[in-house]
Amino acid sequence: MGTEQEQDESAGTMRDVLQRALWSPPLRDADELRTMIATVEGYVRRLGPRLAALAPRMRGERQATALVVLRHVDDVLSGPTQGSTLADRLHDLSVVARSTLTMLEHPGPLEKPRSTARARDWSYGIR
Repeated sequence: MGTEQEQDESAGTMRDVLQRALWSPPLRDADELRTMIATVEGYVRRLGPRLAALAPRMRGERQATALVVLRHVDDVLSGPTQGSTLADRLHDLSVVARSTLTMLEHPGPLEKPRSTARARDWSYGIR
């Protein structure tokens, strides 16, 4: 991991890209849309494991919410739904990426870290 400043800048960049994907007028160019999809899918792939590692330390409803978000991470990474458009795919990925980023930024009070092996074993139970 990088410095705290690099992580904040990275999160800020992600937020900006996700804001554009979710709220700006739809992209018309298919190549630009595919590039944006690849970028946002990369965010989901990078953030999902971080949330899976943090979720065992979360408490109560935050942990329950993290499990729901992780389920959506798994679903969206399994591929586009049948009949969905590129715009639909971008929206689905963006919603999940934004949820995952928000959970990582605001995890609430955390329990003390467990051993890496236990945390890793726990994350397999959410699939």
